[in-house]
Amino acid sequence: MARSLDAAKPSITILAGVALLGVVLSLARIVLIPIALSILLTFTLSPAVLALQRRKISRTIAVLLVMGTSIFLISSVLSALSWQLYTLASNLPDHKENIIRKIRQAQGDGPGILERLARLMEDVTAGVKSPDERVDNSIPVPIKEQPKNSKEQPKNSLVALRETAGSVVGMVGTVGLIIAMTMAMLFKREDLRNRLIRLAGHGELTSTTRAIDEATRRISRYLLIQLSVNASFGFIYGVGLFFIGVPYALLWGFLAFLVRFIPFIGTWLAGLLPLVFSFATSETWFQPIAVVVFTLTLGILVNNVVEPLLVSRSTGVSPVGLVIAAAFWTWLWGPIGLVLSTPITVCLAVLGRFVPSLQFLDILFGTDPALDPQEGYYQRLLARDEVEAGEILDTFLEENGRAELCDRLLLPTLVRAKEDMNLGNLTAEDLTYIVSATKELLSDVGVDAELESAGATQTPTHLIIGCPAKDRVDELGLHLFQQLFAATLQVRIVSVKMVAGELIELIRTEKPAAALVSAIHPGGLAKIRYLIKRLRGSFPELQIDVGYWGLPLSETKLPLQLKKLGASQVATSMNESVEQMESFLRAYPHVKQQVVDTKAAANADEASRLPPPPTVTSVKV
Repeated sequence: MARSLDAAKPSITILAGVALLGVVLSLARIVLIPIALSILLTFTLSPAVLALQRRKISRTIAVLLVMGTSIFLISSVLSALSWQLYTLASNLPDHKENIIRKIRQAQGDGPGILERLARLMEDVTAGVKSPDERVDNSIPVPIKEQPKNSKEQPKNSLVALRETAGSVVGMVGTVGLIIAMTMAMLFKREDLRNRLIRLAGHGELTSTTRAIDEATRRISRYLLIQLSVNASFGFIYGVGLFFIGVPYALLWGFLAFLVRFIPFIGTWLAGLLPLVFSFATSETWFQPIAVVVFTLTLGILVNNVVEPLLVSRSTGVSPVGLVIAAAFWTWLWGPIGLVLSTPITVCLAVLGRFVPSLQFLDILFGTDPALDPQEGYYQRLLARDEVEAGEILDTFLEENGRAELCDRLLLPTLVRAKEDMNLGNLTAEDLTYIVSATKELLSDVGVDAELESAGATQTPTHLIIGCPAKDRVDELGLHLFQQLFAATLQVRIVSVKMVAGELIELIRTEKPAAALVSAIHPGGLAKIRYLIKRLRGSFPELQIDVGYWGLPLSETKLPLQLKKLGASQVATSMNESVEQMESFLRAYPHVKQQVVDTKAAANADEASRLPPPPTVTSVKV
């Protein structure tokens, strides 16, 4: 999507508003986190409610069925997992001897790694302390016995019980609030949408509607793809652990499916418990090592190959943007912020796409290229990076073809270079480098081979004289025209230093089918007008085409003015020049014969008007 760089700059007011919003989000997280979770659950459960409504079930019954089923499934799964984990934790002490044996095997005969690190920390701490603070460990320090208070123990127990009860009540209240808000949003889904559109105002009706629809589509697609990826990962992980020989393999696979909804770290959290359990229960080191290798291989494949391709496409957010957003929301809201980071970032990217003042969000998080190809190509040439500029050129040529390469990539680059040169932002050395680098890159991206294959079936038969109007950039434009369309047109480019008299003499000698006078906007118009007048005065019947390439579409009067001076055809793009020239050359033999017949008829008519030659009679002498 083409962007204006000026329009994408965030103003100071917007940046201040973003900073203030961050402070509000941090202070009000107790209220905002349940609301955000409720919105995410609404997006997740809405398709099921709509499916039931399509089957002629009322909304009330549909919402109650979906919510009841969801609560039952979630509570059943959590209860089963809790029981299984409790059973596993209870069985771990039975394998204490096996754990101690493996730790001793890892340490060897000498002191272990942990002991060495502890001694090192003690030595460093002792070295940092002052002499007065150092204590001789060889002298025993008497330990004062604390008096036992019979009332202290019950008091601590009451405090702990009160804190535990408060945490449980707070958690239950938060869960209940989330359930209540989710049900309310499912019941009043359309009403909430309409109120949001009303808040945006009638003037923003179209953009707000599109933003809501696209955000809903992206988040729903993300949740569906994430569900599919996590289910596939959990199944493959469980099967792999089963063949490795880890007990409770299906449990670990299902746990991996659930934990992977935590972005970035869910895979490694899922592999932690199977690793600990295999370490405790296996007799050898094979099983724990196999679990580590299998978890790393599958996790790297899914996290770095599968998810970047599927999740970035479904959300429209770049992988780098997802990582930055995950770090920010985790810092702001903790683990819940990590879970909510992707949906929130999707909404921000959609706002940046449809709200002009927030376009910088789409640039930061979106998947579209930050620079258009012509901007990227010109920027790389300014940085004198021919390697990346060549990659841009090659990619654009493969995707769009030769005509689009000229008109949409190279011509905008040359036009901008001339404009910057006129404004003083570009030196003559920079302009020379851009011209020479473009010539070299065109020969490196496979254009010549394409021309050879195209020229094998069609050989140019008519000569075209190309006349650059003013400078080396105009000469480069003709060079591009010649190189990219040499399969159909035989263009001979004259030097920009050639004067009009020499050009007229060359045309009189070579007798070309047409002359092409060209320049790249801006500049060169005075020379174009001068050459048209001189050529038309010397060759009234010559086809004189003008290519003033890169002229904005709003400039419609210039072609008419040049035609009044004597130009046969005027084009503002190279593709248009080729079409005009090819159209003329297809009719050129007929036009040439017509011109010859007209001259013969004119000569015959002039001969008929002359008096007859005198007759000579012979006289006999």
